[in-house]
This record gives sequence, C-alpha cells and structure tokens, in this order.
Amino acid sequence: MLLGLLVIGIGPSSAQGDLAKVLVGTWKGEVQFHTVRGGGDPTRILRIDSMTEKDGKWIAEGMYGITTLSRVQISVANESKPWIQFVTGANSTVRLN
Repeated sequence: MLLGLLVIGIGPSSAQGDLAKVLVGTWKGEVQFHTVRGGGDPTRILRIDSMTEKDGKWIAEGMYGITTLSRVQISVANESKPWIQFVTGANSTVRLN
C-alpha cells in the first residue's frame, strides 16, 4: 500500500504543524488492485511538495504518477485515522490512510 507507514504516530493529539513535517516528501509504493492488461507497472510515486492550512483545513500540493508525474491537489485530514485524498490525471480518486 502506498504510504502505508506514512501515518503511523500521527493522531489527533499531534500538533498540526507536525503533520506538514511528516507528509512533505516523496513516497513510492504499489497499487493493491492493478487491472491494466498485460500486467503493467503497479509502482506509483507521490511527491508532496508543500502544505498550507486554509480555513482550518490542510491542503497539500504535489505530483503523482508512474514515471511521468502530474500535479495534484491533496486534501488532508488528521482525524482518528489520518488520510489524504486526491484525484489523478485519469480522473480516479485516490484515498490513502
């Protein structure tokens, strides 16, 4: 799972500024349900470049893809089970816990 270890240790009691320190970076993993004919490459890269807080909500900017990365805007929630969510260039919604 992409970002499977990303959220360990981040809970609602953590300082919000710490969230940005943990999430900004490059993450590489494999999609779990890959349905491309011929196998394809399940490897995906997510690069989170920056995070900002707007109206009490965190928004991250980054890039996502296989070898060619596309810009994505990422919603971030630091709830009991933190998650991030974004829409890919192929119009697929990705949600990572």
